[in-house]
Amino acid sequence: MTALELRFVLGRRAGEAVALAPGDRLEVGTGRGCAVQVREAGVAFRHAVVHVAASRPDGGPEAVAVEVEDLGRGATFVNDEAVAPRARRALARGDRLRLGDEVALVLDEPQPVDPRATLAAIAALPPFRDLADLWAVAEDAAPVGALEASAPGARGLDPLEREEAALATRDLQALVGPGWLPSDPADWLRRTADGDWVALRETPRGRLAARRWEVLALLPPGVAPGAGAARLTDAVAAVLEGARDLAPRVLEPHEGGLWSCRFEQGARRLLGRFARIDAASDGVVLALTFAPDLEGRLAEARASAEDLVAEALQAQARTRRYRPPALGPAPAAKPLPPGGRFGRLRHKPTRAKPER
Repeated sequence: MTALELRFVLGRRAGEAVALAPGDRLEVGTGRGCAVQVREAGVAFRHAVVHVAASRPDGGPEAVAVEVEDLGRGATFVNDEAVAPRARRALARGDRLRLGDEVALVLDEPQPVDPRATLAAIAALPPFRDLADLWAVAEDAAPVGALEASAPGARGLDPLEREEAALATRDLQALVGPGWLPSDPADWLRRTADGDWVALRETPRGRLAARRWEVLALLPPGVAPGAGAARLTDAVAAVLEGARDLAPRVLEPHEGGLWSCRFEQGARRLLGRFARIDAASDGVVLALTFAPDLEGRLAEARASAEDLVAEALQAQARTRRYRPPALGPAPAAKPLPPGGRFGRLRHKPTRAKPER
């Protein structure tokens, strides 16, 4: 059976494709309940329905029959010919389906996508100019496990490099998440010729390469981001675990089905380390760059410095605290006057009374 898909060629979702399978009944419109949601001017809440069925024309091999039904708006066109309200019209391969004036789809066979062929196009989108070489750098880098298990006499990792590897492991795991990078870095941590540390790992969810501030992932079709806003954010959340509450601040389509978006609001909730996250995708390759939250890091450093200063002042105050000198022998007691303690009161002279 020949697989078919409807590919957007005009509108905000240009470059996206909707796979068709026998038995599908796909509603197209602006409503949230529509299987194909298109938020464009001129598209009704429930605009049209695409019916897919299996058929055997002329007794030949099984094929897919596709029909479009207008739901009463009368703004559905097939090859620029209007479809009558509540009527159906068959679609053949190569036909152009237009909804209103700003949305158009073409019925065609799925086109194979070569992920590596799109890396240069993604790298051309700002700010991904230096992501195109990330795969090559990661593949040429030496794995840490191989360096540690090198032959006797060969140069392995010195203590300083081991400490740097531990710091890089912590940073990369915090950046991407334990679902992509396990706790043992021997299989995925690599050292480049420049002494930098990168991650390269294949998982059931896809293949991933990462530096401290950059991530490039080849995602399988099950979690491919596509070219739309919702699927792109889902793919970002799949790579950045725990970041599902992020919403894109800027989302822009580009030629060739490429999309890029920027996360600003909520990015601070991602480990509190980044002020901005930029993403771009072509449906299979997802590229991310991270702008560190320098203000937050400086505030943390300033707070820790203030804590150190306060502790030093407290220690200095403890050393300057007044301590009384050690007690010596008790002074000698003064002798009491004659007559005891109150004898001086009994011997107090009195004034003589005048004679009358």
